[in-house]
Amino acid sequence: MSEDFVALLDHLKHLPSVALNIAAKHPSRVDKVFAFSPNYNTSGVMDTTLFPVFMTYIIRTISEYGRLSPHADLYDDFLNQIMQMWKGQPNWSEPFFSTINSTNVWVVDRDHEEAVFRSQQDDMARWLPNAGQLLLPQVR
Repeated sequence: MSEDFVALLDHLKHLPSVALNIAAKHPSRVDKVFAFSPNYNTSGVMDTTLFPVFMTYIIRTISEYGRLSPHADLYDDFLNQIMQMWKGQPNWSEPFFSTINSTNVWVVDRDHEEAVFRSQQDDMARWLPNAGQLLLPQVR
């Protein structure tokens, strides 16, 4: 059971929205947040179908899901659920961020972002006055 829990934590650490949500709603459970390419609402997400890197990612997930999931035949259902989630979440505004202890938060993005408008990270860094903001150069 502990291995399953560790695997879940490993998966969740790659989801900046989950980390920020837990930091806001359960602050005693979060020590630090490294939010890579986060968005705070769906209007901050670009049309990712225009970028080859993102489409390569989607194709890669098909093979990984098939290899790792005990229900490999349900990938289409999984993808549809994820797409529905991305259409409506997250949906935060400035007051949400006031509940986060921003001392231990890093808002990070790459200079060749292909999914989230940069203004999303800039707003978050402004709303989290003690947070760090980092732009990684030459990273896709």
